[in-house]
Amino acid sequence: MKIAWSPTAFSVLFCLSYLVVFGLELPLFLYYPVNGDWVWGAEPDPGKVGPAMAWYGLMATSALVAAFGAFCIREAWLVARLRRVLWVSPYAAVAGCVYYLRPYFI
Repeated sequence: MKIAWSPTAFSVLFCLSYLVVFGLELPLFLYYPVNGDWVWGAEPDPGKVGPAMAWYGLMATSALVAAFGAFCIREAWLVARLRRVLWVSPYAAVAGCVYYLRPYFI
């Protein structure tokens, strides 16, 4: 059996999983730029100095989900069924992130 990688599935799943991970605040790790430290999990470490950055952890979590899905979903199956709506996933992810961040704009 040949292991196949689906770049289309990775792209779609990354956009959608980032929206979910961002909304539920589930980073894989946190980064403290003042100290240059990395901490596993989503809970801030009270012993660290300065605020934690979660964006790198959010990207890593989304990339892991998308990579797993890209190995599981076949390229031909995805393109055949979603050919006309594949472009929607990045726009939906951006719209969802703007919706999550609306308190900062209002």
